[in-house]
Amino acid sequence: VEDLSTTLDSVRKDRQEQASKLEVVEAQMFALKEAQNKNKKQQMEQISDVSKAMEESRQQVLGLQGDIDGLKLEIQNREARIAVVEGQLLEAEYVRRQLHNQVQELRGNVRVFCRVRPLKEAGTSASVAYVDDVSMKLTAPSTNNGSLTAETKDWQFGFDKVFTETSSQEDVFGEVSQLVQSALDGYKVCLFSYGQTGSGKTYTMLGGQGDSKGIIARSVEKIIGASKCLEK
Repeated sequence: VEDLSTTLDSVRKDRQEQASKLEVVEAQMFALKEAQNKNKKQQMEQISDVSKAMEESRQQVLGLQGDIDGLKLEIQNREARIAVVEGQLLEAEYVRRQLHNQVQELRGNVRVFCRVRPLKEAGTSASVAYVDDVSMKLTAPSTNNGSLTAETKDWQFGFDKVFTETSSQEDVFGEVSQLVQSALDGYKVCLFSYGQTGSGKTYTMLGGQGDSKGIIARSVEKIIGASKCLEK
């Protein structure tokens, strides 16, 4: 009987120890489950946040795509308008060239300009009188053949344009620049100066520096400027 009692006590003691261990294990399992549930909840929240962020990004992408499509359509519309305007500009340029050439033809296919250079010597009297901007009168030196009255003789000449002694290089080029434009438009143009030695032909055509530049230098500048405009 004593052996059985001892054995029973031992079994009870083992049972209590096992029960204690079981409680510890159950507590650990509960803690693990709580931690797992907490981690799972956090992961679900993170997944939800990521999903929400992805949806927001998707909506932003859709919005940006809509903006891009709108911009593409606007670009296409503007390109179409630009093409129309360019066509109108080409047509207007063609009409301008025709009208410009017609104006030049109406002014005369052959035009003669007269430029009077300043007197070389101070105190020398001029024998030129300007009637208007297209005509001038030359007076010959007076002659006295023994009579009481001196005889004078004058001649009047007409030109397409008369430039006086005070006319500048810019004034002269302003009159012929339209012919340079005709050359740029593809028409044949010829400009040349004629006169005796020392009359100012070289100065008119070549000139000097700055405001003294002649027709040739100014024509080259006009051609280069027109070329740059066409490049744009």
